[in-house]
Amino acid sequence: DDAAVEAGLIDMVARFPDAPEMSETLVRWYVSRNQLDKAEAHLRSRIDLKNPDVGSVFNLVRFLAEHRGTKGAADELDKVIAAGAKSPIFLSARAGFLFDLGKHDEAIADMREVLKTSTNADDTRRMKIGLARMLSATGSLDEAHKLVDEVLAEDSGAAEALKLKATWQIQEDEIGDAISTLRKAIDDSPNDAALMTLLAQAYERDGNRDLLRETLSLAVSASNRAPDESLRYAQFLASENKLVQAEGVIIDALRLSPNNTALLVPLGQVYVAMQDWPRADAVANELSKSDDPAGRLAAIDLKTSVLNGQQKSDEAVGYLKSLVNNGQADLATKVAILRTQISNGQIDSALAYANQLLAQEPDNPEVQFINGSVQVLAGNTAAAETTMRKLVAADPSRTQAW
Repeated sequence: DDAAVEAGLIDMVARFPDAPEMSETLVRWYVSRNQLDKAEAHLRSRIDLKNPDVGSVFNLVRFLAEHRGTKGAADELDKVIAAGAKSPIFLSARAGFLFDLGKHDEAIADMREVLKTSTNADDTRRMKIGLARMLSATGSLDEAHKLVDEVLAEDSGAAEALKLKATWQIQEDEIGDAISTLRKAIDDSPNDAALMTLLAQAYERDGNRDLLRETLSLAVSASNRAPDESLRYAQFLASENKLVQAEGVIIDALRLSPNNTALLVPLGQVYVAMQDWPRADAVANELSKSDDPAGRLAAIDLKTSVLNGQQKSDEAVGYLKSLVNNGQADLATKVAILRTQISNGQIDSALAYANQLLAQEPDNPEVQFINGSVQVLAGNTAAAETTMRKLVAADPSRTQAW
């Protein structure tokens, strides 16, 4: 009952106006149903242009950047600034877009300039964290560390600064320090799913699987079953062969993000691992209807896994070849045919098909490499060597051929 779901989510946003995860859940639900206009309208409704809240503006800008393109996000920032919001934090956001576009030096220079004009302590701390992220990404770690230390000296509970500090500690294998840093941050920001995800990474590096499991579960709850957090927890459960629990986590996330390819694909993989062929096939059929090309490709892989799992390798090859013949497949599908034949010991059939592909596209280096790889499996090492030498002579950077 989509109308009731939407009404319920809107009601939750109204009842809990200070809980950002409620608004995020509503936006995520709109996006999952491709109702981008509704999602944008909701985010705009939370902004008062006369006195814009930084967090609300940035939520809209991030949405526009992801779904309307970088220009749409930049135009929105220009609109906010033109309306009288001269906060340096909005100007610094421009620098962030420049950095994301690869203009690192220009972005860092702009951020430094904006920092000089900032008089608001909160804005200054945010911008220092933004600059620290840029410097860290470009290798200027000493200055990045200094900026984070300055922020924490003023506000010891600054969550974004603590995230950066903990990330560096994990990278440097200072796991005990990272855990202490993150526990302190979570005390101040108990509903920050990103902090819990970082803490889970620290527990993983520490080899503490019990706390890793618990923290991943808490991250799912804090994010209100967001796809990324749910997927991490489900993958962990699957690695422990707790497939029914993994299925439950993914299905819970799908209720709020229906038709999400990133969730449907692992759900199908869970069903394959459970040898639940009917439900795996149902997920493949759902993916095949997706507007996302990656979803349709995943449907092909999943359908093939279902057939192979039932020892129906001839049917799997027939299915894949029908896609090729109907023009619904790319090179990855042709490779899937070869893999299916090889995994079932049909080396002669695989070699014949590889030779057919090469005859169709003799100048395609990818096809040449595939053909050479199958030649090796067939024992034709001289032919394979000739192919690989030709490939590395044409492109010495082709490491797989070497």
